[in-house]
Amino acid sequence: MRKSPSERKKYRKENEVIERILRFVKQRDRALKTHIMYAANLNTLSLEKFLARLIESGAIVPVGEGDRVAYVITPKGEQLLSLLVLVRKLMSTSDTYSSGVAESLNEKEGVTVLRHEEVVGRSGVIYRVGMVLRFADGRDFIMDIIEPGTDLTEGVLRIAKIAFLSRDTGLAGVVALPTEFIRFITLYYGGNEPLFGANMLFVYYTGLDDPASVAERICTICGYGAR
Repeated sequence: MRKSPSERKKYRKENEVIERILRFVKQRDRALKTHIMYAANLNTLSLEKFLARLIESGAIVPVGEGDRVAYVITPKGEQLLSLLVLVRKLMSTSDTYSSGVAESLNEKEGVTVLRHEEVVGRSGVIYRVGMVLRFADGRDFIMDIIEPGTDLTEGVLRIAKIAFLSRDTGLAGVVALPTEFIRFITLYYGGNEPLFGANMLFVYYTGLDDPASVAERICTICGYGAR
């Protein structure tokens, strides 16, 4: 029996959460439950459900006792993580430059790119943000990666959108954008005054830059060193 669109969407979402948990646990010798919960952006009930499934399947094992229980990935868990990454890549509808940068960020230790996250603004409005860049040190950035060849008007509007979201949510914004946008940023953002009252960071690249190098520069400008 074929799954409905909503069932397929739920299935993909669960796979993304499992991949996020396994990636985080793999990055550490022993990952504590509270740290996993934050990295995977889950509540306590959901976290317990996913941890139980992963333990039952033999993908992770608990170590320690009492309040100091931590989780370690197993060889089977590493195989599952590799499989989930492969499936996600195969199911991707596009292989764009921005997806390459996002993928490179996700592969870094302590770095996660969250898609379509809900963020509450100071105004009380709940925004569904396309990309949130989360670091293990607890900092979040609203992020956009503008594709090479993007029309200047479209790019400027996207930059303005990130600036608006940054101003209302209080989160810094980071935008990776082609070098042809330097003139606009120089005119309207000299580095001394916030753009539209927002805290904005910019990373420039050319179409010849490797996505991994752009990801590295994003981490650097956000104050998160090479890991």
